[in-house]
Amino acid sequence: MEPLSQLPHTEQLTAKSDQYKFPDQPFEQIGFALSGGGFRAACYGLGVLSLMDYIRTDRNKDSTLLEKVKFVSSASGGTITLAMYLASLSVEMKFAEFYKIACDSMKGDDLVNEAINILKDDQQWVGSKKSRNIINAFSLAYDQKLFGLFIDKNVADLGCLIDSISAKDRIHIEEFCFNSSEFYSGISFRFQAGTNWVQNENGQFGSGSITLNWKSPLSVSTLRKIKLADVLASSSCFPLGFEPMVYPYDFTYKNGPASQDLKDAITVKTHSWDDDKTPEQNQRSPRATREKAFADKKEFGLMDGGICDNQGLFSMLLANERNVKDGACRFDLMMVSDVTSYFMDPYEAPAIKPPADFTGTTLTASWQKITGGFAGLKKWALVAWVVSLIIAMGSLMPLLCGDKGTAAIMLAVLGVGLFCLVSWAKLDLSGFLSKNKAVDRYLSQPDLPALVRIILPEANFMQRTAVRIVDYLQHLETGIIIQMLMARVKSSVTMINDVFLKHIRRLIYESFYENRRYTYRRVSNLIYELTFTNDDARALPRFEPRENEPAQTYNARREQFRNEIASFNPISDAMRKTAELAYNTGTTLWFEDQQENPGNDTVEKNREAIIATGQFTTCHNLLNYTTMLFHSRQFDSLSSDYQNRIKYIKEQLTELASKFQSDPYYLYKLYK
Repeated sequence: MEPLSQLPHTEQLTAKSDQYKFPDQPFEQIGFALSGGGFRAACYGLGVLSLMDYIRTDRNKDSTLLEKVKFVSSASGGTITLAMYLASLSVEMKFAEFYKIACDSMKGDDLVNEAINILKDDQQWVGSKKSRNIINAFSLAYDQKLFGLFIDKNVADLGCLIDSISAKDRIHIEEFCFNSSEFYSGISFRFQAGTNWVQNENGQFGSGSITLNWKSPLSVSTLRKIKLADVLASSSCFPLGFEPMVYPYDFTYKNGPASQDLKDAITVKTHSWDDDKTPEQNQRSPRATREKAFADKKEFGLMDGGICDNQGLFSMLLANERNVKDGACRFDLMMVSDVTSYFMDPYEAPAIKPPADFTGTTLTASWQKITGGFAGLKKWALVAWVVSLIIAMGSLMPLLCGDKGTAAIMLAVLGVGLFCLVSWAKLDLSGFLSKNKAVDRYLSQPDLPALVRIILPEANFMQRTAVRIVDYLQHLETGIIIQMLMARVKSSVTMINDVFLKHIRRLIYESFYENRRYTYRRVSNLIYELTFTNDDARALPRFEPRENEPAQTYNARREQFRNEIASFNPISDAMRKTAELAYNTGTTLWFEDQQENPGNDTVEKNREAIIATGQFTTCHNLLNYTTMLFHSRQFDSLSSDYQNRIKYIKEQLTELASKFQSDPYYLYKLYK
């Protein structure tokens, strides 16, 4: 197998040095990644942002910790919050106002209801090249119900974010990355831009296989017009729940970029087709020919960013290496907030239900009922036609015999009408069978093995095996067949949603925590961290490496650090209970009535719990991190300004942590 460096579409962290360096300007350049996870991720991210907005970086200054965030990356549900936040910054909205709007927009099931109404409304789809499906209905709902809350006069597109980033008095975000997954090479597709999108080094749009067409002067201006709602839909269309977003057609809209312009704005690379070879040489590879046709067509599917990088973490690690010398780090701190976990529910085989009217029958019996009914339908259609003909002829006899009375006329009308109705039904059935001869052929087979031989006419291994399997299955009860199918569906869903995604998550986190370069520069902020569920697995807070320091001195410093954490950053049962409720909330784009119910204070309100958990969990982890910096042997090497910054942030977090001990919703109530 080839090493990753030889594969043309893979992405790698290129820094060769594994040496780490204490940040000489702590909290000055922050990279922030927010995971996917539906409204759970969106609300958790809102809580994280509000905590960072609450903390000031320097005494006697108005700058907040949030304003030190220079790069954001997200996938799926996390893109809801970050894209809305950037949209609010583009219109110079204060954070408190954004917070209230974002919080209200995620109440109940308003978004889902709006999407369903759009899907059913014919007028929404007139003249549109978008496919009329659920994900595009959600995209239109995002545009109206989310981004329309911030940007009402202009189109909410990538351009409005790029303009606000590139302006002279620009916003604090210097680069954003909203992750999707492309179904060509199977890697992350990034809607990404920096302060000057014209330059290659300021962020990669697309993937290693599908890139911005830098040769076209119109590429940037075209892609700037992509709606944020379509970006969000691409980032959050999770498998099994939604269809893929198809580029370019699902990214078109009235007065927006044409599909051909969107095609011209990108380049699709081939990996088997070689332009330096002759067509005849390339055609020796069947894949190369198919690949070339696909690349020239420039139509591809995009799905949930969480498929490849649900934390948005790898995109942040790549950005950390951009525009810096080898071995250096762009960010003083990289924080990843994540509402997923390594926990998974074990697979349990579906039970076979006790035999009932349907589940107790065999496939053979069911097939005989279907084919018997079909044969009976054809037979009785002919019988009914003959009978109706006889009735019609009989109803005409009084008229033919000279009776011109009303009764004779009515009898003739009813008889002829019945004949016409039956004739129409028979012709309709005959026409259907004439156009669909395969249906007649399939339903005329005596048993299921015979049906398989019709569907698979070639006598090969596949046909023989299928016939043998079906011959066995047709004698089983339907309930057993259903159990076998459900076992396959359930195990496939577990494999896709748990095994694969958690394995990818594990690999990316390993690249984050096993790399020594990120020492002093990383914080993971996990929704389950302070739950009862995680009590046994919760690790002690990380301390700096010992290096050449005498063990006795190092152990004394580490013990002092841990004692301070235990004293000033404990976890109360009230915090655990709130975090447990937040962690166990499902991955959906709505909250049930019983999860909201503003008129009942005894009801556990999941949305509020998730936001509050984002606040106090972030406080907990940042206090651990700040305390570690304070106790580091490197602390004295900092300038007095940055020493004071660490002390001041630590002081605020300590005070806030004390508030959270008794009331986990303390900050939520302040921002409410």
